[in-house]
Amino acid sequence: MTIDESVVTERSTWTGISSFSNFKYEENGIRVWKAFGVGDGTIFQYDNLFKDNKPQCEVKYTCSDYTEPVVSTGSIQRSDSLVSQFCCTEEGCTKLFKTDDELSRHLSLGRHN
Repeated sequence: MTIDESVVTERSTWTGISSFSNFKYEENGIRVWKAFGVGDGTIFQYDNLFKDNKPQCEVKYTCSDYTEPVVSTGSIQRSDSLVSQFCCTEEGCTKLFKTDDELSRHLSLGRHN
């Protein structure tokens, strides 16, 4: 995303904004939370944030390299070729196991090829 800062007419500050991590833009103001959905949040009225109830700057941005999401339909099927395999960690041993338990048993017995 790129921001065209040439359209910013006036910069303003909002004391304490860095202590919030979640913002929701509502009709009368901006609701903020330190953690989203915990409590009701705190609402800052637009007329307290902006002069004449209008923002003092207009920020334009463009998103590049965006593609529309594609909807896929169908079902997911498990393939035996996708089953996780656990490799023996002993140098020179080439055995593979389907589960971590099988690998642990192999390692505890010490039978490596």
